[in-house]
Amino acid sequence: QFADFIKRQETDSIYTHDGFWTRLSEEIDGLKQLIESPSDDEDENSGSTATSPASKYDSPSQFVFDSRVTSSNVTIPYPSHDHTKVLFDIYFKNVHPMVVTMHKSTTYLFTNPNSELLDENTGRHKFKSLEASSFSMYLAAVTSMTNEECLELLNEERQILVTRYKTATEIALQESDFLNSVEIVTLQALITYIAAMRAHDRSRSIWAFIGLAVRLARGIGLHRDGTGLHRDGSKEPFDLEMRRRIWWTLIVLDTRASEDRGTETMITDGSFDTKMPANINDEDITINSKTLPVDRLGFTSMTFACITMTVSGIGLRMNFVPTRLDAPVLTTEQKEQMIKGFTDKVDSTYACSDPNDPRLWWFSRVSRLLSLKLWLATQYPLQRRKSTNRVLPRGQSLRTAMAFLNLAEGIWQYEPSKGWSWFFQSYVPWHAIAVALAELCAEP
Repeated sequence: QFADFIKRQETDSIYTHDGFWTRLSEEIDGLKQLIESPSDDEDENSGSTATSPASKYDSPSQFVFDSRVTSSNVTIPYPSHDHTKVLFDIYFKNVHPMVVTMHKSTTYLFTNPNSELLDENTGRHKFKSLEASSFSMYLAAVTSMTNEECLELLNEERQILVTRYKTATEIALQESDFLNSVEIVTLQALITYIAAMRAHDRSRSIWAFIGLAVRLARGIGLHRDGTGLHRDGSKEPFDLEMRRRIWWTLIVLDTRASEDRGTETMITDGSFDTKMPANINDEDITINSKTLPVDRLGFTSMTFACITMTVSGIGLRMNFVPTRLDAPVLTTEQKEQMIKGFTDKVDSTYACSDPNDPRLWWFSRVSRLLSLKLWLATQYPLQRRKSTNRVLPRGQSLRTAMAFLNLAEGIWQYEPSKGWSWFFQSYVPWHAIAVALAELCAEP
C-alpha cells in the first residue's frame, strides 16, 4: 500500500496545477497514451520510469551537493537492523515533534527486513526516494543526540555518524533526481535534511536550500489544498494530511531562515491556500483512512508543530510588506487581536491536558515565548513600512525583548527537553537581541 502511495505521485502531480493545464491534460490523454505506448520492436522495459544512465549523470541534481561525492564512487551501507530501530526511535522521540514531515506507522515499514519496499536480493530500498528519506531521518536522529548517546547506543562518535549520514542523504537525493522528482517522499527527505543541517551549517547555503525546497513544493502543488488532486475530484485523506504537514513545515523553516538572514520570507501571505494539518496523533490516520481526522484537544504528536505553524502563519500576515505604497497594512489593533486569538487558541485547544503531564511546564513556556515573539514583532516590526503603530510607553520594547530572552534561556536549559535542544540551538533570537541592544543604546 505504501509502495502504491509512492507510485501514484507522478500521476497525481498532473492534477495539482491550474485548471487550464488539468483540462488540457485530460483532453489529450488518449493521444498521449497512444504516443507513449511502446511499439512491437521496443524493449518491454522501455516504459520504466527509472532514470537512464545518460540522463542520470546529466541531471542538475548531481551538481547541487559536493561534486566529490557521487553515487558512482561512494556507497554508504545501511545501519544494522538493531541500529536502524534505535535511529527511528530517536527520530520520533526527538525530531518528529519538532519537524513533522513523516508519518510514524508508515515509516516503521522501513525497519522491517521483510518489507515489500526492500529488494530481496540487495536488501536496499526499491525506491530511491525511500532511501533518501531513511538516510535523512538517520541524519536528523544523530543530530539530536549527544556524543555520549551515540557512543552508548550506536558505538560510534557523533561527528562520524553525522558525516556519514549527511553524505548518504546527499547521494540518495542525487540518485532520486530530487530536482525533477514529483514524489512527495523525495521532498520529505530534502526538508528533513534541511532541518537537520540547520544545526550544523550557519552559512547561506541552508537558507538557499529552503528557497529551492519552496520551488519544488510549489511545483507539485503543495501550496494548494489538494482540491482536484485526482481526476474524479476525490482526495485521499492520508495524502492530503501529509501535503499539509510538509507545506506548513516548510513555512516554519522559511520563517526561521528569514529571521536568521534578515530577509523577507519566500512564502508570502496570500500566496497559498493550504490548510494547517490537524492536531492529532499519527495513529489517528492511516493510508487507508476514508475521512480526514478531527482535531484533538490537548497534547498530541502534532501539538508543538501546530503551535509553531500557527505562529509562523500569523507572522506572515504581520510582517507582510505590500509592494504598492497605497496598499493597506494591518493596524496595531488588528495585530493585537491576532495575538490574543493565538493565546485563546492555545488555552482552549492545546492546554486541555493532564496537569501532571511533565510536558505541560515546557509547553506553557514555549507558548508564552512564541506569544512574546509576536508582541515584539508588533512593537518593533522586522521590516520597514508606513507607520500604523501607537506611541509605546518608554521601555516597552526593551521589557518585551528581555522577557523573551530570559524565558528562552530557561526553556533551553530545561533538562527533560534536552532531546529537543538541537532544534532550539539552531535558532538564534536575533530580533530580540537587536531590539534589546537598540533600546539600551537609546537610553539616556
